[in-house]
Amino acid sequence: MTSKNSVAAQNRFIYYPDHLVRMPGPGTSLFNNLSNIWSEPVFEGFIPGILTEVVKPTRPDDLQDESIGSFLARRFGSSMTDNIVSAVFHGVYAGDIYKLSARSILPEIWQLERRHNSIMKGVLSQVFGDPQPIAANDLDVVMDYQKQPPMSRLLEAAKRSSVFTFKGGIGDLAARLEAKLQENRNVKIKRKTLAKDLILKTGAAIPKVGMHSYYFIPGSIS
Repeated sequence: MTSKNSVAAQNRFIYYPDHLVRMPGPGTSLFNNLSNIWSEPVFEGFIPGILTEVVKPTRPDDLQDESIGSFLARRFGSSMTDNIVSAVFHGVYAGDIYKLSARSILPEIWQLERRHNSIMKGVLSQVFGDPQPIAANDLDVVMDYQKQPPMSRLLEAAKRSSVFTFKGGIGDLAARLEAKLQENRNVKIKRKTLAKDLILKTGAAIPKVGMHSYYFIPGSIS
């Protein structure tokens, strides 16, 4: 685990175009953060992209999905997307943002545009109490968290961490999920089997958990 207060957590860099550029963060003063944004080429288009996002046309009603690159370039401009967003997603997913699904990986942001015709308007509306978009499976985790507040030493340490992983790698998560599913008699796991169809059932009520209200996001599988 890497603590949120550690040097590694407070110092993030992007190599562009021929040198390391420190990203804005808590480990840097406000003056230095603003100075970097104004002077470093990697932030070209960043401020105009943020300020003009609210007046950008919304997506067509018949658009069911698009790549993360296409989505964010449409909202914030190609410079910010190709320079900063691409670097972040390469680090997390090791993938091309123009081949990764926006609806699958960024469902909350995708829904904010649909609901408010603008990502920034949606973010501001949440600051003033608008319901927060959440996928149904994520809501299950939130509700379980409310019923059984994590008090174990491990989970308390994770809350204070910026980055953490499993001893056996991320594969431990899939292995544990499989083991728990197999404990249910109504679950049958089929390997090397072609999935020909997928049926989604909706109609659940919209709950309020703790101090937050939520509305459901249509699910997707990637």
